[in-house]
Amino acid sequence: MVQARMHPRTGILFIFLLVSACASTPEKHQPLDPFETVEQSSDGSSEKRRYIILDTKRYISGPYGEEQEVLALITTIKNSSKPSAISNRAVNLPNKPANLSLTVYDYDAPGECGGHTFRVYEGDELQILEFDFPENNKITRIRDYTRGPTPFVSAGLWGPYDHTEGTAVEMCLLAGEGRKDGMGLMESRYVIGWITNIVDWKQAELGAEYASAVSNTNNCLRGQASLAEASVRPQKSKAMTPKSGGTYQVRAGDTLGSIARDVYGDFGRWIELYTANSVSIGENPNKLPADIILKLP
Repeated sequence: MVQARMHPRTGILFIFLLVSACASTPEKHQPLDPFETVEQSSDGSSEKRRYIILDTKRYISGPYGEEQEVLALITTIKNSSKPSAISNRAVNLPNKPANLSLTVYDYDAPGECGGHTFRVYEGDELQILEFDFPENNKITRIRDYTRGPTPFVSAGLWGPYDHTEGTAVEMCLLAGEGRKDGMGLMESRYVIGWITNIVDWKQAELGAEYASAVSNTNNCLRGQASLAEASVRPQKSKAMTPKSGGTYQVRAGDTLGSIARDVYGDFGRWIELYTANSVSIGENPNKLPADIILKLP
């Protein structure tokens, strides 16, 4: 591991090479598709390191939480919550530049769906899904950066900006090429947060709790939407819903939730719209390409 420290009096920057404890993944945690785990020997010795390959890049850990599940929950929260504006100075973030405005969506899942509390923060080149994890009579807030001005940002807990609020713990992130195995690790500290994918029991626990809460909430909400649809189906024929089976041309400002609300009177049916049009929409349901024609299931 490469560590950089500044001498407090002389201002000289010192570089240290350290052995990283973050170079392996937890045995019980299986990397998610499209990540592929490979083992490589270091300098032809018996020592082996485990990496995860994505787009020819090597990473030290797989994500906690599936990307599509995280993005789907963000869409649900935005479509069912009233937005409010705050300053980014009100939120302890690793990259805390000027006094910028953030849009916040607060969401409490129904009790029958786990009653989890989530928040979505959005700003210039920024999107975060925050999860409140209750533990020992206090709340640990886990933040998943899903969009940001860096290639190391993605839905799911694994990027260098993902952290829990109010802690100061070392983080590890991919920094560049190393002499031995083609990658270097840089050690850094954030006063306000730490990366949640570093391999130790605590981070693995928090990552698993986050992934489970996101997945279970989505599955429950989908089940509720299906039950609601089934309950009205016998009383409502297709002839009574002329928009079903038709098409809709996306306009500026449209979201899947707003279209579902206007077409069906139920924002929760955005999932059906996305399922029927995922090829033309792409991987991110939050970004509708302009002027595409959606099929109405």
